[in-house]
Amino acid sequence: MAKRGPPKGQGGRPKGLPKSGGRKPGSPNKTTIAVKQAIELAKEGGKLPLTYFLEIMRDPKKPVERRDWAAAQAAPYIHPRLQAIAYEDRTPVENRSAPIDMLQFARMIALVLRFGGQESERDVTPPQISASR
Repeated sequence: MAKRGPPKGQGGRPKGLPKSGGRKPGSPNKTTIAVKQAIELAKEGGKLPLTYFLEIMRDPKKPVERRDWAAAQAAPYIHPRLQAIAYEDRTPVENRSAPIDMLQFARMIALVLRFGGQESERDVTPPQISASR
């Protein structure tokens, strides 16, 4: 079988010759044309999908199951799904607050609430805070 095109190492178009043919810049492709036609049909019909779903959802005469279905269908148009992200604490270590032993902290709060801020026989000392993480 014979190979088509110019020999290896030589381009099909000589240098300096402008490119010719192909679709002109800015002309719509098939997908863009189809989307625009679908939008025009929806506008002519008077209802976009979201409008349709919201009408069903708000109609008290419709069965509850149908209204729930419409709400589920309309939700992605109104409430985007949240993406999971990784949290990274960029606060310098010397500026971070040290972790507190929650049990000691809860006991201290209980004592303050019990004695109403008055001095008690027991010595109330704050929990020991370690600076290392």
